[in-house]
Amino acid sequence: MGSKTYRTKSPKIPTVFPTKFQAEKHQLWKMAEQLGALCTSELDPSVTHVVSTDAGTEKSHWAVREKRFLVHPRWIEAANYLWQKQPEENFPVKQTKS
Repeated sequence: MGSKTYRTKSPKIPTVFPTKFQAEKHQLWKMAEQLGALCTSELDPSVTHVVSTDAGTEKSHWAVREKRFLVHPRWIEAANYLWQKQPEENFPVKQTKS
């Protein structure tokens, strides 16, 4: 899995998936949209959250550099389970070992 992203009122989730995979069909993408997120595959100034399992990705670095939230996919899962937005700091992303 790669990185995803969020926006202000409607989180915007740019997501990195294998090139032959359609991100819009991913369960996490659909879950985020059901929670009100506006998902995307591109980074732009409206993006507020990058969702990733690896802090070493290009989009994760972008999030840190641009002072956006970088959160683990469990952040979306927790919001879905608890039906409310969860504190981003409770869902940190670690760099995977290469």
